[in-house]
Amino acid sequence: MGPEKRLLGGEAQTFPLIPSKAGIQSCHGPPLRIRVPAFAGMSGGGEALASPGRFRYIRSMTEILFYHLQSRSLEAVLPQLVEKSLEKSWRVVIQGVTRERLAALDERLWTYDEASFLPHATDEDGDPAAHPVLLTTGSGNPNGASVRFLVEGAPVPQDAQSYARIVLIFDGNDPEAVEVARASWRDVKASGVETTYWRQNDAGRWEKQG
Repeated sequence: MGPEKRLLGGEAQTFPLIPSKAGIQSCHGPPLRIRVPAFAGMSGGGEALASPGRFRYIRSMTEILFYHLQSRSLEAVLPQLVEKSLEKSWRVVIQGVTRERLAALDERLWTYDEASFLPHATDEDGDPAAHPVLLTTGSGNPNGASVRFLVEGAPVPQDAQSYARIVLIFDGNDPEAVEVARASWRDVKASGVETTYWRQNDAGRWEKQG
């Protein structure tokens, strides 16, 4: 399955946050052997034995997407991407660097749509495993998320293989943020993980650049 196209404002817009290679499979039969690819900072890949009941899902590959903001802000873009993830029954974790930015995103997820809201919590609210969307400054995955959004220059986690997708969003109008994203891009590409780069055009639509 490739990127999904939605009609916004009468024109087709591509949202790449739809699983194209998630390789999701339920374990109801005999044990399965799965190939685990290598990732930077971790030991080499190999085979793992998955017994029924031990794993609910098996993912064949993690995809890492870089989103280059140009004409729209993080606060404008993030709620839509989180909403698309929830529509796919994916749990979400959003990692930032400062509590101030997380507080602003927390408020935005409650108020971005007058007719609805996105159910979520921060890591300071307690019982993180109970929430489909969690905002945090930590590197863990306490709510069992399938998708991890990285903002404010938060680094790609060492357990990247445990996610279906990791989405790194950076502000193209901030030179420091661009440099941090470039460094992350080089590291991820060197690791061999599937990586794509998406940039907003002048109309605010996403275009794949690499």
